[in-house]
Amino acid sequence: MNEPDQHRPRGAMSVNDFAVWAGIGRTSAWKEIREGRLRAVKVSARTIVIVDDAKAWLTSRPPVGSVMQNLL
Repeated sequence: MNEPDQHRPRGAMSVNDFAVWAGIGRTSAWKEIREGRLRAVKVSARTIVIVDDAKAWLTSRPPVGSVMQNLL
């Protein structure tokens, strides 16, 4: 029996799928791309985020403690 497509590992995702994966809104995802913090690539008319780039973005985010320090 073949495994359903939704359970196969993917190498890239749409910006909308990235936003869901990261737990952020679409507007925030596009802002991260626009400001150069998240790498995205064009494939024809689509903009996609490579999974390795999504993981790199997530690990580059500052820890909560350092964000809170900056607010004080």
